[in-house]
Amino acid sequence: MISVIAILAAILLPALARAKSQARTVYCLNNKRQLAVAWLMYAQDSRDYLAYNTDPVWGLDDMDAPNWVASLVDWSTASDCSNLALLTNDTNSSMAPYISHVAAPYHCPEDTFLSPQQRAEGWTQRARSVSMNYVMGDGLGATGEPKSHAGFAYYASAQTHPPYISRWFIRIADLAGIGPSMACVFLDEHPDSLWLSPSFEVQYKPGVVVWRQLPASYHSGGCTLSFADGHEEYKKWVVPQTTVPVHYTYWDYAFSPWDWTSDTRDWEWFARHSLEPSAFP
Repeated sequence: MISVIAILAAILLPALARAKSQARTVYCLNNKRQLAVAWLMYAQDSRDYLAYNTDPVWGLDDMDAPNWVASLVDWSTASDCSNLALLTNDTNSSMAPYISHVAAPYHCPEDTFLSPQQRAEGWTQRARSVSMNYVMGDGLGATGEPKSHAGFAYYASAQTHPPYISRWFIRIADLAGIGPSMACVFLDEHPDSLWLSPSFEVQYKPGVVVWRQLPASYHSGGCTLSFADGHEEYKKWVVPQTTVPVHYTYWDYAFSPWDWTSDTRDWEWFARHSLEPSAFP
């Protein structure tokens, strides 16, 4: 009898684990849809302008409206990393009124990663798993200049590569070229590169994979995303270098040994779901 029970447990437990993982993916997809709908509602109330999405290197206090969130997350024990008010308070987040001042949609249930220092402090989670596509939204660009759809966002280092470019999306109307159903707005970011957020910046160069920031892959090797038309998707990554484990370090594409590959399938998929067609030769 005991051996029969053991055999049944061996059969059923993996299936149960898969079912739980699938349920968490569905929950995360629902979170992404909530964020996408809130983002669209903000634009409708703001004369078609998209929520501010400023590179944090230029500061989040130099604008005439709050950023979409003010939460900066890394492996330290800095208060920002766990401060939910930076997501839910109107003075810190332009999205807060449209997401009912709750923090849950910003955090993926599969993101259970904490640094040893954070665990020692008794933390249960970091505040945010979600980032926003870098080219989305009003605010300040990579060099501190105000964004405009007439301006360009650079996607490769001018020091090492020719700069391949895409225009910013500042208003809903600017999405006409890519189409709202193709334009990724929100995604879960790999925990090691989250310190570069809240904007998620790709660096596109045709044929060369350079993940400046890395998407998450903890949903069975995939990621949940939401798009400018309000729908959400699960993307299963197919390239091993896209699904690297968490190392509790600070992702740096220039030195990471696992970021370069000749297999461009994941990279091209994400680029073409993020950038205006003008970015592609």
